[in-house]
Amino acid sequence: MATPPRRMGAIVHCCRAFLYYVAKLEPIQGAIHPDLPPERPYFNRIMSEIAEEMVISNTLGMHLRPAQKFVQIVLSFACDVYVQKEGQRVNAKSIMGLLTLAAGKGSRITVVCEGDDAADAIAAVRDLVDSGFGED
Repeated sequence: MATPPRRMGAIVHCCRAFLYYVAKLEPIQGAIHPDLPPERPYFNRIMSEIAEEMVISNTLGMHLRPAQKFVQIVLSFACDVYVQKEGQRVNAKSIMGLLTLAAGKGSRITVVCEGDDAADAIAAVRDLVDSGFGED
C-alpha cells in the first residue's frame, strides 16, 4: 500500500528533524564517552561556564570609561562573556550593552563566562571590578 503524497512529506520532515536531533547530540556523546573515536574532533570539546556575582564599588558606577575598560579586558579572551543585572542580560563585549544596565555604585551584577578560558576571564573581570575600574 502506497503512502499518500501529503504524508510522504511529513515522513521526510520527521527524518530530517531526527537527523538534526542526532547531530546536536553528538557533542554531548563525545563529552560523555571520551574513548569513542569522534568523527569530527572539534565536537569532542567540553565548554565550561562560570558565573560570579560582583558589586560595583566605584563612585560613579559603570559609566563610559569603566565600560570601555570592561570591554577591553573581555575582548582579550576567546570565551563568551555576559553581564546580568536585575533580569537583564547583555553581551559584555558591547559598550552600549553594558551602559544599558545602568549599574550605579552598589549595584550587584552577575558576570557569566562561557568557554575554554572562562576561569581566566572571570578572574580578570573580578580584578577590574574590585579595583573600582582604576578610578577610586
